[in-house]
Amino acid sequence: MIASRLHFESKHRTEFVDITDRIRSEIHKSGLRMGRVHVQSLHTTVGLAINENEPLLLRDFQGLLERLAPEGAVYQHDDFQRRLEISDDEPVNGHAHCRQLLLTGFTTVLVEEGDLVLGRWQSLFAVELDGPRRRELALQLEGDFAPGANRLVQLTASLGPRNEPLRAAALAAAVELLHNATLVHDDYVDESTYRRGQPTVAAQEGPERAIAVGDYYFAKATRMIADVGLPSISSSLAEALEAICASQIDDVAMRGSYPGDPESYLRVVRGKTAALFAAACETGALLSDAPSEVAKALRRFGHELGIAFQMADDVVDFSPNSGKPVGLDIRQRTLSLPLIYAAEDRVVGPEVRQLLAGSLGDDDVDRVVDLVTSSDALHRVRQEAEVHIGNAVRELESVELDGLRPTLLRLARSAVDRNS
Repeated sequence: MIASRLHFESKHRTEFVDITDRIRSEIHKSGLRMGRVHVQSLHTTVGLAINENEPLLLRDFQGLLERLAPEGAVYQHDDFQRRLEISDDEPVNGHAHCRQLLLTGFTTVLVEEGDLVLGRWQSLFAVELDGPRRRELALQLEGDFAPGANRLVQLTASLGPRNEPLRAAALAAAVELLHNATLVHDDYVDESTYRRGQPTVAAQEGPERAIAVGDYYFAKATRMIADVGLPSISSSLAEALEAICASQIDDVAMRGSYPGDPESYLRVVRGKTAALFAAACETGALLSDAPSEVAKALRRFGHELGIAFQMADDVVDFSPNSGKPVGLDIRQRTLSLPLIYAAEDRVVGPEVRQLLAGSLGDDDVDRVVDLVTSSDALHRVRQEAEVHIGNAVRELESVELDGLRPTLLRLARSAVDRNS
């Protein structure tokens, strides 16, 4: 389970604030694939509601609340002479408390395939009843999570005799900062406009800002890792960061021979993705003083898991649920195993290679996507990802994991059983 807080500022006395996209962003950041999001208001004058986001309908809702609990009516709650310990800034808001009884202070929304389960016209609202105010909602996300590096740190940090949740959370945050730093820089290099359905820093704030933000993330992560105070952890993450940077150099250099070959692809993936997954698993175990053989096995597990995760990600890129335009990686000439296999295909390969050798207009990109999806390339990549998941699982068989094995097995399976 992951807990967080959502803050917003209302602008009106009564206001329906659509928080749907904010909740979706939290889901994407957490990697929740299947489960639930619990939302609770931390204010007795803020309710929650699921309904249609249509301006005239929202006015109807507001009018209904005003008629049932009008602001000018007499409420005993507002008789401050009869109440004890009233602060000087106590608002006259009996109407707002009464209106909240018509709503709810908490709600649970299902999550499937990494997205909220809502009807076509439904949105999730925080309903301000006594604004304008700064407000806070509590969120809890539970279920099956995709194997993010920060999640791996927190799981493996519970293995050894030294179980310190706060230190584990700090280390997980540092690893997540490292990961996000690489993504911010990657998006700038790749000229990506979206990541998981959200604008990239480079697209929204410009390349100079993206470089500065990425550098700051690296610096902040380095300080947090140093504060942990364990040389073995610093060494493991430094090695991973070195591999990430080297593979990024290789990735850019290989674009001259696009779409590349499977060996080159694996060399890049081992550095860009697998290295951080491996370090996340290992450092969590090291933080908890787990036995050396356990830390080493988890490192190998994370390495194989990272490769499988990236392969599955390449398959998802050809799905409309990827959070970015289908074919964007083709246009940006990003290394992709499905594309490599399609280019090698006896039937569609010649046309794929011919199209990739050109300027790749919109029609060309669409045609390449059709050729890849009509070939057995995506199936081949899924099968190869399954092989790496099998390798990862075998690494866990010979070590004692203090009951954590089922969770890690579910996490490994979720790396490939997804379409977004």
